[in-house]
Amino acid sequence: MTHNYNFIDDLEHGLMNDEFVIYYQPQIDYKSGGLIGAEALVRWNHPIMGMNGNGFSGRFCSII
Repeated sequence: MTHNYNFIDDLEHGLMNDEFVIYYQPQIDYKSGGLIGAEALVRWNHPIMGMNGNGFSGRFCSII
């Protein structure tokens, strides 16, 4: 649990310090080439681990 506790502290710190960035990824219809939508992707620019760091996705999944 200590590992997750520290990660949650990092998440809170990241939220308080605007370390999260939203990127919009277009969704394109491959037949027409037209834009059919977009998805929002959140990226964490961690001050030590960098953009998304190593193993972030696994840590998110274990918390959720």
